[in-house]
Amino acid sequence: MANNNLTEKKRKWNWKRILPIWLMMLPGVAYLVINNLLPLYGITIAFRELDYSVGILNSPFNGLENFELLFKNPSIWRLLRNTIAYNVLFIVLDIVFPVTIAILFNTIRSKTAKKIYQTSILFPNVLSYVIISYIVYAFLSTETGFLNKSILEPIFGETINFYTEPKYWPFILTLVHMWKGIGFGLVLYLSALSGIDPNLYEAAKIDGASWWQYTKSITLPGLKTMMV
Repeated sequence: MANNNLTEKKRKWNWKRILPIWLMMLPGVAYLVINNLLPLYGITIAFRELDYSVGILNSPFNGLENFELLFKNPSIWRLLRNTIAYNVLFIVLDIVFPVTIAILFNTIRSKTAKKIYQTSILFPNVLSYVIISYIVYAFLSTETGFLNKSILEPIFGETINFYTEPKYWPFILTLVHMWKGIGFGLVLYLSALSGIDPNLYEAAKIDGASWWQYTKSITLPGLKTMMV
């Protein structure tokens, strides 16, 4: 009888301890279900002959017929090549540039300067792509763009239509992607840098290590997990 009472008390005590954790998890779980799991039924569109009059779930299945149509498109291999190439490029740049900026940023001693620079770099990340597209348009527009009207036309007497020339888009997409996302990467790598033991740097400086030597031997290995 005494053991049963003890077990019952332990269960009550455990629930008091676990309940706040579940309550804290609830918003994240709700977001995951609503934003990520519920829309998954839309994947079935790829395997259906979509009929808007009856809805997605009542539309008849057509197997892989939609994929057959996709892969018969003569542009499909160019689209796949561009998608893979851009993603590989973005993965590399999303490591190289944020890591480089975070390491340089970490050498700044002024707290005020750090706050100003970090806010400036992070600000584009909180903007939506709609706003970003308007900002880019304000720079690259042929009729009213800053680059054309304030630089190219006064100096060279002609403008460039960036939006209709395919050769400029790899540079535009890459630069816009980096400008928008580099601030988030900076925050991640700065948090990883703060976890590196400062005594390691002190020991390296006492041993006469240069900035590049302790960056290569201490900082980069300390960031390796975050990079991966």
